[in-house]
Amino acid sequence: MSTVLQALRLKGRAPADELAISLACSLSEVEQELQTLAQDHLVVERTTGKRPGWMLTGEGREHYDASLVELRTPAVIDRLSETYGEFLHHNAPVKELCARWQAVSDDAARFEIIDELAEIQEKVSPSLLRAGDVISRFGAYPQRLSAALLKASDDHRFVVSPTVDSFHTVWFECHEDYLLMLDRSREQEGSW
Repeated sequence: MSTVLQALRLKGRAPADELAISLACSLSEVEQELQTLAQDHLVVERTTGKRPGWMLTGEGREHYDASLVELRTPAVIDRLSETYGEFLHHNAPVKELCARWQAVSDDAARFEIIDELAEIQEKVSPSLLRAGDVISRFGAYPQRLSAALLKASDDHRFVVSPTVDSFHTVWFECHEDYLLMLDRSREQEGSW
């Protein structure tokens, strides 16, 4: 499966430079892949509106869903379910910390939240790396979470802002990735 297609499915819509950062690829690689996907009618670029960027077409979503079905073997589901349980154990604390972040304005409280998020990142990273042994893209989430926290001390957007590869953005994408791979929904498990 195309990593660019996967990233667009998780993000909904994104410009090429944002995709390059998320995928740790060069901008030219991403742009080339986007052009190929566009020629195959799997993605389209929206150039106007509040949030311009690339997004999946209906055909692209169907292609993505079909490729997921092929990946969902019983062994993959079993191993991902195990690591997902460990990830989900930390989901409520992450949501609480992100909500708290938006309610505080003093630096001391913010640095405390960054430290707590870093502790969670350290705890969840081994399970995400094990998930990466099953589906390689999961192995990138620990580094993306860590990178967001490193930047957060100097640029507070990297905690919860949807406009950068923030801790919350990466966490949300990882959660969505698990849900898609395991064919579950947030409604079913009550994990908004």
